[in-house]
Parts: sequence; structure tokens; C-alpha cells
Amino acid sequence: MRQPKGFTLIEIAIALVIIGLLIGLGASLIGPLTKRAKITETKDTLNAAVESVIGFAAKNNRLPTNTEFPQAVRNPNDSWTKPLVYFFDPALTTTPMQPAEGICGRKTTNLIVCTDANCNSQIPDVAFMVVSGGPNYNVQTGPSTTSTCPSGKTCYKVYPQDNPNVDDYSNDFTRQEEYDDIVKWVTLDELRIKASCQGAQLKILNNELPYGYAGSAYNATIYAEGGVPFQSGGKYKWCIQGNLPSGLSSNPSTSSSDCSSLSEASWGQADNLTINGKPTAQGSYTLTFFVRDNQDPSGPNDNIAQKTLVLTIHPQQASSGPIGAQVSFANDINQFQQVEGDPSAVQINGNTLVLGGGVYGSNGYGCFWYPSSYQLNGKTMRAYFKFKFTSIDNSSNSTSYADGFTFAVVSGNMPNNACGGAGVNIGFGGLNYDSVAVEFDTYPNGGSGGRNDPANYNHVAIVKRGNNTHGASTAMGNNPPCPSSPPGSSEGCTAPGPITWLEDGVEHTVRVEIHTGCNPACNNCGSNPQNYTLIKAWIDCSSCNDLTQHYSSTPTISHCFQLPSSMNNVKIGFTEGTWGSTQNVEIKDFGIGFY
Repeated sequence: MRQPKGFTLIEIAIALVIIGLLIGLGASLIGPLTKRAKITETKDTLNAAVESVIGFAAKNNRLPTNTEFPQAVRNPNDSWTKPLVYFFDPALTTTPMQPAEGICGRKTTNLIVCTDANCNSQIPDVAFMVVSGGPNYNVQTGPSTTSTCPSGKTCYKVYPQDNPNVDDYSNDFTRQEEYDDIVKWVTLDELRIKASCQGAQLKILNNELPYGYAGSAYNATIYAEGGVPFQSGGKYKWCIQGNLPSGLSSNPSTSSSDCSSLSEASWGQADNLTINGKPTAQGSYTLTFFVRDNQDPSGPNDNIAQKTLVLTIHPQQASSGPIGAQVSFANDINQFQQVEGDPSAVQINGNTLVLGGGVYGSNGYGCFWYPSSYQLNGKTMRAYFKFKFTSIDNSSNSTSYADGFTFAVVSGNMPNNACGGAGVNIGFGGLNYDSVAVEFDTYPNGGSGGRNDPANYNHVAIVKRGNNTHGASTAMGNNPPCPSSPPGSSEGCTAPGPITWLEDGVEHTVRVEIHTGCNPACNNCGSNPQNYTLIKAWIDCSSCNDLTQHYSSTPTISHCFQLPSSMNNVKIGFTEGTWGSTQNVEIKDFGIGFY
């Protein structure tokens, strides 16, 4: 029988030597593997920090500041628990004044990344960098002092890994050693794309110029937004390429045959560019408007936008009619559509509209609508007409005749056969559409229909939404006396005149303007992104028949309100109503334009 044999001492020794070698090899690998894991983990931390900064920028249209950075990122420390270092262009941290400014309004930065020791290889227009000091805890990435860095820029050197004797960062301990920083940067173009910046960085808002008439006053305003506005002296600089019609001038007055090549110092500075004067001859004039911002205060890299528009000057008009009208009784009275509650409510006599007809009816009302709709939102509406009540009311309380009429601006969705009620409604009350109107009321109704008209006075009022009751505040459209109605309220307002003021047999002139794009106080209109609207009316105005420009005197009545979306496009017309009395009002020389 064979006896079992064990390992010899030599075999055991060999096995122990092999095991020792394996253990030693494994131990020597622990350090490099741990280091590699921490480097990989730190790269992930940097990537997450970069995405967090981009998210902050997309929300705020600016970069976080140094103070905000630790709160803006998911983890402000690397895998060695050392704080990440954040480099950025300070100009990109400024809170923008307009949505189109901030990072979306810039095209260059003052930050450059150099990828070689002499800073010959440069990555321009870097928005920000995030840096970890790496395994040696020592941040070595810092600003370059080489002459190859452009004047006015800050260059940061990012060295190849293991580059010897490097320490460009002075804000931690100084120790020159092999470069092992972990760096991630984002250029401005990358940031703009990831932040979903869209459209032009700087743009001119106008799509057309209002036309004018030879010999008549003209004005227009060119608006811009976006970019990096100047902080004082006007937001932008302007230049016109092309020749203005004789008699017109611009402010700023800079013009050139080649605005792009004109030195910045020669451009005129202002918030907006205006054109005004009286053109002396008709014709069409092609003008290219240039605007530039303050993107590069000390250099030529400003944002510049341009737009070509045509200015048309029509032949001189007769001074007796509305100048610049797009719709007028002289040209279009037969296109208006009549809606009548009785056969005499609406009549046309040549180029004159006659309302009421002097015949009493228990259901007397009528409307006179122009059938086409016009864009109001983003425009300024101006209208002019003359009216006369042919029956003179000599009573002591303005109750011999009734009830009045309105000039109404209504939702473009309203059908052309709609009309309001009779009597106190004067054809406007009861219209179930968003609307605003200037009411000419000749009968002082008391509690009728919940109204509270000024006693013993003819009056004008601004009324809205098919409701022309006054005084009470329980219904939409009720009108307290001017100017107590607050800006933006649902109410209009009233303005009484003398007894029988309107029914004096005298021809009265009327000017009405509606300005959109106003701020909530309606003291700045035309370029605000809010939907507040200002309506103004002048009664017995003089020299107010030029619709090509704003009328500058103090209005008889005005009101600030929010424009309903259904009134982005509108129709216009006149309404009237009678009940217990008769009236006969003539309206002529009407004209209206949307500019």
C-alpha cells in the first residue's frame, strides 16, 4: 500500500513567494486605481457643475457670480473635497435690463483659453471655466502674463498634463509642480445655444414707416431692442443710409452713404431715432437704418443691426379733410354697413352721415360699421370727424332732445350686423363684444339702467365692453368722473361740459387717438411689451385733422386700460339711440388711420 506524500519545503516556499508577489503587485495598484477613480469622479463633478451654470444662465440670462456659484452647482467640491474654482467674464453676470440683453445680447467675451505655454494657440470668447486642482490639491491654472494675450482680454493657460514647474494661480498656496488640473470651459456660442438664445441679438423693431403727405407735418420713430445698451446718453447709436425727403430731418442726424464703414464716434446716440418735419415733395424713398450697441466699449466688435424701409410721401391733400386717412367718408362712405332699429336711424347724405333722422321711435337705434378690420395691437389709431346736433336744446336741463351717439372701436370678430340697444344705450350698450368708444351723451339719465349721468349737463365719456352706464362700480364698463378711474381698471370715465354743450347747433371737431404698447401707467407708449392701451379724445380741437402725427395738446378725456386679445384687430363705426325724445346729428369729414 502506497503512503500519501505532502508538499516539500521547497514547493511551499515557492508558493509563498508567488503569493507574496501577487499581494505586493495588488498593493502597488491600489494607489493608481484610487487616483484614477477620483479623477473620473471629479470630471463628472465638473460636467455637472458646467450644466448647472448653463441652467442658471438659461433661467436668468446671465452667469452666476462667484458668490452665487457654490449655490448654483450641485457639488462645489472635487473628489479630494477641495473647492472648485470658477473663472468667468464679469460682464456676463450683469442682470439684463431687457430680455434680449444679457448673454443673449453679446457676441464676444473678454475671456480667452490658451492651450500652449506661450499662449499662441487661443480659444477666444470663452464664457466661463470650472477648474479642479487635481490630485495635488494645488490649482495651477491662472491668468497669463505673456505679450501674446490681446489687450483688454484675460488669458488663462491650460497646460498639457504633467507639464513641469507650473503654478499660475495665486489664490492658494504657491507650489510649482507637475500640472494635473482638471479643467472644463464653455464658449459664449456654446452657452448661447444651450441657453436657447434665439433671433437677432440686436434688432430694429419697425417693419414699416408711416406714409406722409407733401406739405403736411410728418413724424416717425424707429425703435430697437436687445444687445448691450449704453448706460447713459441714450441706449443705442444710430446712422441712416440714404437720403431723407427734402423738409424732413432725423434725430440723431447721422447719415452716411456707408454706415458700416463709419467710425463709431461719428454715430449719433439716443434711445430711439425720430424723423419729423414737413416734406416738400411726393415720392418713395428707400432708407436703411443702422443701430449699434455698447457690446465692445473700447473696440470695433459692437453688435450692429440694420433694416431697410420705404418712406412714401403722397401728393398734398386739401387742408379741409383729415390728412393721412386710410378710410374716410370722402372715399369710402358707401362701403359702410347700416344697421337700423327704425328706417330713419342711419342715413347717408352725400359724404355726410345723419343719425336719428329727427323721428321719434320707441325702439330707435342704429349702427354704421366699416366692414373691414384693422390691426390695432402694436399700432397707433388716429381718427378725426366733425359733428353737429341740428336741433338746438335751449332747455335748462338738457332734456329736450335725446339720447346721443358714440364713435366705437370694436373687436374684429364682431359681425357687421350687430348693434346695441335704444335710448340710454345709444346703440352701444348691449354689444356683446370687447369694445371701447367715445360717447357723446345729450340726455342726463339718473338711475335709469343703473347709470348716474352728470345732472343737467351734456357730457362725453369713454365707455367699454358694450356697457355705457356711469357712476356705479358693480358692472364692467361703468364710468366714474375723470380722472378718478385708475390706470388699467375696467372702468372708463366721464367729462361733463356746460348745459346743452353738445346740442348748441354748432359744428364741433373731434380727434381720437388710441396708443398701444403702453406701460401700466400709460405714460410711455409705443415700445413696451405690455398690453396696456391709452385712448384720448379732444372735443372742439383746432388744427387737429392731420392724422400722420400725434396731437400734442391736453385731451378732453383719456383712459388707460388693458387691451383684450380679441381687440388685436378691430372694426370702427358710429352708433346712436333714442327713446323718449328725438335727435338729428350730422357727422362729416370723417377719416381714420392705423400707423
